[in-house]
Amino acid sequence: MMEKHAAGRALALSALINLAALIVYAVLMKPYFLSNDDATMRFVADGTRIAYDTHLVYQNVILGWVYHILYAITRRFPWYTLVQWGSAFAALTALGYLFLERLRRLPGVVLTLTTTGIIGYECYIRMQYTRTCAVLTAAGMLLLYRALCRQKLLWPEIAAGFALGTLGSLYRFPVFLASGFLTTGCALYPVLRWMKHRGGLRRSLRLAGASAGMVMLAVLLAGADKLAYRSEDWQYYVRFNDARTVLLDYGMPDYKTYRDRYEALGIDKTAFNMLRTWNFADPEVFSAEALEEIGSWKDEMAKPSFGARLQRFFERVPEGLTHRRALFYAAAAFAALLAAFLAGGGM
Repeated sequence: MMEKHAAGRALALSALINLAALIVYAVLMKPYFLSNDDATMRFVADGTRIAYDTHLVYQNVILGWVYHILYAITRRFPWYTLVQWGSAFAALTALGYLFLERLRRLPGVVLTLTTTGIIGYECYIRMQYTRTCAVLTAAGMLLLYRALCRQKLLWPEIAAGFALGTLGSLYRFPVFLASGFLTTGCALYPVLRWMKHRGGLRRSLRLAGASAGMVMLAVLLAGADKLAYRSEDWQYYVRFNDARTVLLDYGMPDYKTYRDRYEALGIDKTAFNMLRTWNFADPEVFSAEALEEIGSWKDEMAKPSFGARLQRFFERVPEGLTHRRALFYAAAAFAALLAAFLAGGGM
């Protein structure tokens, strides 16, 4: 009973901290999308500039239906933004709950405030659906691990962990897999500890089975999303979008080098520059077949040697890290946590 009361207090405090942060951010700052992907999906979801549809391409069609229903009720609210805010709020509240419930009061509060301040800003203000997916998945996995590590299972924690992780998979399935894989490292410590005791294998298998169950559920939902694109028109668009992504996100073959091939496809210098600057609305010139053909030329392009790649790594990465906000965030979080541990006497 005392454990349930402590968990309830931790959850309430975490929710209050995150709600306060969300209100402060919403009042003092203006949220924006980091990429045009979110803006495009919002236009599809609300029908303001693009067709009012549930097919979002990058997000699961189930989320598309959620937006569709909300916008059908009223268009006075920015539901696409509000749903992402709600998702991020649920994930950050879960993380704060874990910190407050697992650590002593001061370290838990400091870590919750630091996490909410840093990740909350990145999710509430600098919005990007991939980030929302990663935070949801990590929070869901960690909550599931914590629930299964207890002597007595708390089924609400298990259900919440599954719900958060599964919701993360709806935002972007490949990122769900990547974030889930990285988060599994947190399960190694209890597994190694359990293996020293009787019954450790059974508990480890239970942990592995729950993780596999979440992944299987996400796979089924991703499969349902694929079925939504089984029509001939959508199949063609997916091909076109995949080919476009290869070129515009990862670089196009040089026009001067491949001029004859470009012109054979009906793409002159002007059309090349239009494509390079995201003006590819002419389906007769920029067909899926043409973009796939251009993408195939990239296999012929000279690849730098391993030594050249290594040299480029050491030339760019150390200097580039100093300009990355995440490096300073990590240092600030570590410093705050260390100070809190020293002041609070540790765990």
